[in-house]
This record gives sequence, C-alpha cells and structure tokens, in this order.
Amino acid sequence: MSMDAGEAAELIGTIAESLRKDPTQFYYDVKLTQIGTSITQQGPGTGLSVTVTGGGTGTTIGYVSSVQGGDVKVEAIRRDFDAKIEEEVKHITGILDEIASGLKSSSSDRGRLKTLLGQLKKTVLVPALQAVVATLVSSSFSAR
Repeated sequence: MSMDAGEAAELIGTIAESLRKDPTQFYYDVKLTQIGTSITQQGPGTGLSVTVTGGGTGTTIGYVSSVQGGDVKVEAIRRDFDAKIEEEVKHITGILDEIASGLKSSSSDRGRLKTLLGQLKKTVLVPALQAVVATLVSSSFSAR
C-alpha cells in the first residue's frame, strides 16, 4: 500500500486534533481497595495470634476488624492526574504535528521521522494508533 505524503500528513493531523479535543478518550481506571486487617508473616513465627478465654455471663470477643466504605475522595490525585494527562497529550500532539509537517515538506528527512516515531513509542499513546502513524509514514515514502 502506498499513500501520498500529503494524505498521510492530513490523517496524522486528524489524530492529533482528536487528542487535543478529547484528551480523556483513553481513560485510566483507578481502583481503590480498603482492607480491614492485613498481616504479612515472613520467616518462622506467628503472624497473628488471638487467644480468648471467656466464660461467665458476659460476651467475650477475641478480635474485631472492620472497614467502613462510603465515598472515597481522590480529588487531589485527580488534579495531579489531569495535569499529567494534559502534559502528555501536549507532548504527543507535538510529535504528531512535527511528523505531519515533516511529511508535507518536499525534502522529508527519513531519519528525523524515524526519530519522531521512536519518541512516539515512549509515550502513553495506545499502540494501535502508534502503528497507524508508523504505517502512514512508511506508506508515504513508498509512494515517492
């Protein structure tokens, strides 16, 4: 398959613009777990030992562990996370814009485009889109 460099540049620009318009289209799932009691035992010995001796008329309880759920607030984490996503999207779209500009240039530098594709691989952009961009770059060179 071969594609005109201008067409490839336009498609890559469209990917960059889509990321700018909706940077959260690739979301991250954050899970929180509440644990009432956690015991780790390494080596010989006893991790937790509860001995109860009761009797008589009262209630004897050896051990109680409880967790109360409710809404867990992660606002501080979210602010940091949103800022990190915004920073990463700017980095990714900058690389994509530079690739698109390189393809539009009459004297495209294959070495520079290869370097940019390598930088793109080090980002959080999903591998499927990285593969699409790499294929567009490759096919635009085979058309020349």
